[in-house]
Amino acid sequence: MNVPIRILVVEDEYITSQDIRDNLIEMGYSISGAAKDANEACLILDKKETDFVILDINLQGKKDGIWIANEINEKHNIPFIFLTSFGDERTVKSAIETKPFGYLVKPFERVDIFTSIEVALKNFAQINVTPTELSVEINKQPLSIDDFIFTRDKHLYCKVNLREVLYISTELKFVEIHTESKIFRMRYNLNEFFETLPKDHFFQIHRSFVVNKAAVEKVGANFVVIRGEELPMSGSRRSLFLENFNFY
Repeated sequence: MNVPIRILVVEDEYITSQDIRDNLIEMGYSISGAAKDANEACLILDKKETDFVILDINLQGKKDGIWIANEINEKHNIPFIFLTSFGDERTVKSAIETKPFGYLVKPFERVDIFTSIEVALKNFAQINVTPTELSVEINKQPLSIDDFIFTRDKHLYCKVNLREVLYISTELKFVEIHTESKIFRMRYNLNEFFETLPKDHFFQIHRSFVVNKAAVEKVGANFVVIRGEELPMSGSRRSLFLENFNFY
């Protein structure tokens, strides 16, 4: 069962707060609460039922959004983005000191909210790898071809069966898991990830590519073909790779 991200909206303008919450619900998120000041926000946060916070900088009372942001950093390991009508340099500098994961300036459209949240979640995940990132601990090996992993897709964790994986590639500090229908991206080192895969079924043909042997359709001098796509194969790995197949 997919569990939506639970979002706390801290905004003292009722109409704006309600508009944000309506949009969030329509986009598939869940609302953990709505607060109009720091005290209400802290009470909701203390329940530990919030995954993400949309936080207005300029709130009524002595404790503004920046004060709440510092509380989040000290007591709650969750991402937050700022919401404000002011885009002046002084406000931005004060906000940056709290290390937010985004900054949304009013007025805004639904797509602005969605983009800000998704970018924030992705950035937060990159620096906060949690045990739930995978359905098995990554240092336990090997996996079975019948095993599956859970990897983040937007604000949900999606199940990926290893049998359905065609190949795995690397880009910067990420690995991309290619299946028939989708590409899943996760922050991991390709060589380390390869070590967790069942060696009877997966082979590293290049420093940037690991293939599911069952998905290979053609083998060339320095490449393999999977679903019509040519993937490079290193010469040093070719002989060992060919031992996995029967040639007549």
